[in-house]
Amino acid sequence: MSSHDIYVDEAIRELEKYIGDNRHLNSLILLDLFFDVKENTYLHIASGTKGVPFIEAFKVQGAFYIPYSSIKGALRRIGETIAKSSIGNIPTSLSRILMESHVEPEGEPIVHRAHHQKELAELMIKILNRLKGYEKGISILNSFIPEDEIIEIEQSLKKGLLPYAIEPILSALCPICRLLGGPGISSKILIRDVKVHGESITRTHIGINRKTNTVEKNVLFTLELVQPKELSIKLTIINVHPETIEAKILAGILKFIKELGFWIGGRKSIGLGRIYLDEKRSKARYIRYQELETNTLKEYLLNPEKAPAIDINQLIRALGGS
Repeated sequence: MSSHDIYVDEAIRELEKYIGDNRHLNSLILLDLFFDVKENTYLHIASGTKGVPFIEAFKVQGAFYIPYSSIKGALRRIGETIAKSSIGNIPTSLSRILMESHVEPEGEPIVHRAHHQKELAELMIKILNRLKGYEKGISILNSFIPEDEIIEIEQSLKKGLLPYAIEPILSALCPICRLLGGPGISSKILIRDVKVHGESITRTHIGINRKTNTVEKNVLFTLELVQPKELSIKLTIINVHPETIEAKILAGILKFIKELGFWIGGRKSIGLGRIYLDEKRSKARYIRYQELETNTLKEYLLNPEKAPAIDINQLIRALGGS
């Protein structure tokens, strides 16, 4: 059997598993992350307005909030760094090829390209042909690509090109995207806006010309910074199975936060936004529903908070991290 045939078999298994996971709740992780707040901890959680002399902190009905997108972006940066740095530990496989090809250009959509483009295009032709060969495969294919776009996609693939319309399938085959989200697929990590209890201060800064790296004349602006009294982040993570690549990336993210801390918001280059995990207060619940007896299954489905709490190190080990 050729390596391409092995990769096609792997692709079909992963796509079937991905579709199955989207239809069933097989596992659930509830994470309560508490952070130590120092006297000199300030957050720059701007409302998004630029080019104005006063930049307010993000508020909802007068209360300070960290937008979920800020937390999501910080987790993604850590996750992608960990995944890319650990590729050498992953056996040769389609998952490894997709991780090597995973690219997120600054300010542009995620794509899977790099030096594997021609090989990926050839593989995708074989994967599409396999999926079109049986009824369930056609249903899986249509879950990612509209039927009327398939012919046009195949024509591009035959030219060695990877049209953006194929990205939902590539994302479902990429462990980084399966965990953190990608074109056409959602992240397995669900995040809410975080209310921040604290006070605000203002700091005035000079403008910097990024092209010349010199001070901009007559440009001053003031930031409203938030000094939190306490800070906790709740994450809900669905269908991350132990010992999978996604589980090991998640374990790596948690280990990074545990050992090095977490950066929230903007102006990191001037020391804003760094917070440190309080391991003693932080807890997790990892529920694997398929392993539970009927009565416990019903109880944890109705109220997942009744599952026993474990610490962050226990969760990292349960996921398959070291």
